[in-house]
Amino acid sequence: MSQAQAGPAPLRWRHALPSKNTSSQLDASLDVRIVLDLKAWVGKPARIYMVMPPLPQSSLTVQWVTQGTLLAGRLSGGQRQLVFQGAVPGARLEDTLHVTASADARDPVTPSQVNFRFEIEVPTP
Repeated sequence: MSQAQAGPAPLRWRHALPSKNTSSQLDASLDVRIVLDLKAWVGKPARIYMVMPPLPQSSLTVQWVTQGTLLAGRLSGGQRQLVFQGAVPGARLEDTLHVTASADARDPVTPSQVNFRFEIEVPTP
């Protein structure tokens, strides 16, 4: 079982008073605690990816920095980003991501919730 723990992250205007001369970007930031259950792959070489589901008609992007266990990165809808590569060090891999999300307020759809997932690739012998 893998867990991602985070609270709500309300979107806020990037500029206090949006106008035709400023961007229509909305931003949110939050900390997300990640705990990945990797006991089936301890000691094996692996690549772990964070995946953002497709988000039709949305410009939502997320970027994050980590505390060092996972790699920093950036995602848009339908993409995946490498967050770990190497031998799996233990049964659990834990980190906290500081995530910044951005979307254009003019988009016809801005998702209220995005369910990221993680994928692991382990080479076959």
